[in-house]
Amino acid sequence: MPRTFLNLSQHLLVAIDCETTGLTEESEIIQVSAIPLDSSLNPTANHLDLVIRPSTLDGLPPKVQRAASQAHKLGMDPEEAVNVFIRWYNNLHMVEWGRIVPLGHNYLRFDEGFIRRWLGDFTYDFYFHSMVRDTIVIGGWLNDFDDYHARTPMFPDLKLPTMARVLGIDFDSQSLHNSLYDANLTAQVYKAIMKLGDTKL
Repeated sequence: MPRTFLNLSQHLLVAIDCETTGLTEESEIIQVSAIPLDSSLNPTANHLDLVIRPSTLDGLPPKVQRAASQAHKLGMDPEEAVNVFIRWYNNLHMVEWGRIVPLGHNYLRFDEGFIRRWLGDFTYDFYFHSMVRDTIVIGGWLNDFDDYHARTPMFPDLKLPTMARVLGIDFDSQSLHNSLYDANLTAQVYKAIMKLGDTKL
């Protein structure tokens, strides 16, 4: 297990993102990725990237049909994917009480619900800590901070590519909406925010 932040009490910060067939509760996960981060907020080698087969392709929005069709053809069953996730977690060799501390972009309002429905409440709560880091929430705080001090807010909007662009992070717009790519970009955004240091405090 990589050395982690001392304040995490040996829990592990992991950048997480998922792609789905839509935005409603009836939508399904078709890809979920997790990238453990070391104490320098750099990705470690033992990432997880699962493509999960949706139960149906009927009635999907055009913008997700291609990815969903590929997942339906190449993805694994959701139950099999849960088992792969558990094996991956066990290979992290965390301490007995260690949990994943999720780092995501809009994780609290989007990814968490889908991942929880996929894993089930019991499994989710067993493997995931409630101490979530969410870059969209942090971005909102930074904008509030600027606004309070009568400065132009740092981010014109809180979309992941916008925040990355403002922070000087290069990215490929054609690769967005792939959960592994987005999780990695989220980790870069979080690290860049940490480097702001005293300029925001």
